[in-house]
Amino acid sequence: LPVGDSILYEKEADHRIAPFNPVLEFQIIGVEDDEGVTSDDTFEMDTVSIGDIYYGRLVAENVYGPEGYTLKMPFQAEYWDGNRFSVNKGDDNCTTWSTAGINNPQNYHTMEAGSGKFEQGQGGPLELTGTGEGSDTLSWKDRWWWADFDGNGSVDPPTATATFGVYRGNDRIIYWQE
Repeated sequence: LPVGDSILYEKEADHRIAPFNPVLEFQIIGVEDDEGVTSDDTFEMDTVSIGDIYYGRLVAENVYGPEGYTLKMPFQAEYWDGNRFSVNKGDDNCTTWSTAGINNPQNYHTMEAGSGKFEQGQGGPLELTGTGEGSDTLSWKDRWWWADFDGNGSVDPPTATATFGVYRGNDRIIYWQE
């Protein structure tokens, strides 16, 4: 590959795969330098991986509470283990998160800026302080966190709703007992 080129693995809903150790093999047939000198030799090279590659997603919890209070919105990193999504507890000690990667409407809240590393699969929590009565839906911009959350065959950003003020519940639930 020329300098500056890269290989991209496009994340799609049907590309779920269990963790794997990548092996990339390249074969170069012929080389030409800037002065026009050529070689017809064949070069082969294998890459060395420092660890497994995971198909992951981010899951955030909806939160609700009184306006004017600070709510803590937890979120976690999960990976596809071949059968289901599991919380990434311990295999990942370098993935970071940042509030800069969140679409944050802030109609009814303010969010404290922050960043950090996932620990035992857990990030954050985000701290959201209510400024009015209503709901805001936060979504994550970074595509590597996206997944097919609604089962329609395309990847979507992870989202979570923060509701401030009176919580009505769900109109589709007739009776709810805690």
